[in-house]
Amino acid sequence: EGVLAVGVTSGEVEPLIHATEQFNVIATYADGSTQDVTDEAEWTSSDASIISRIRQVPALFQARSEGTATITAAFAGYEDTSEVDVIDSFVGTISIEPQGQVVNVGDYTQYSAFALDSTGERFDITESDATTFTADRVYLAITNAPGQKGLSQAKRFGSTEVRATFQYGESTVFIETLIIINP
Repeated sequence: EGVLAVGVTSGEVEPLIHATEQFNVIATYADGSTQDVTDEAEWTSSDASIISRIRQVPALFQARSEGTATITAAFAGYEDTSEVDVIDSFVGTISIEPQGQVVNVGDYTQYSAFALDSTGERFDITESDATTFTADRVYLAITNAPGQKGLSQAKRFGSTEVRATFQYGESTVFIETLIIINP
């Protein structure tokens, strides 16, 4: 059966500058069934200087500057849009999750970073190109590759800190969390 329509969804339509936003698109077919076609859709932004797609990650966009832009998803000759208003209200506070982990050698942990705006709302900045994750490589391997940022693997018994660093304009903000690695 053929596609009748597509619909774009997202979690946040007012992201903070440097925050990332995952969009999805659902196709509706003539028989009434639906299917997530996010990975197959073509994604564009009306203004890449305001919000642009992160390479190698389908439908993941990063807010770049204050303003309004439209995200469009096209699939099977149909398209739908979502308007995004990027805001600039970062207050200089970030957080990292999870906190205070105890893991075993070989374990994987996904770390995430969040920025707070002036209202206290949290914005995911994990995949932002303004965010980097670091740790002592002797104890923990951590990646900054697109689509995998913050993914770590415990390498050796001991303890170390995972650091998330966020570059916002002229400011650099970081936060650390302790990780203990059991043999």
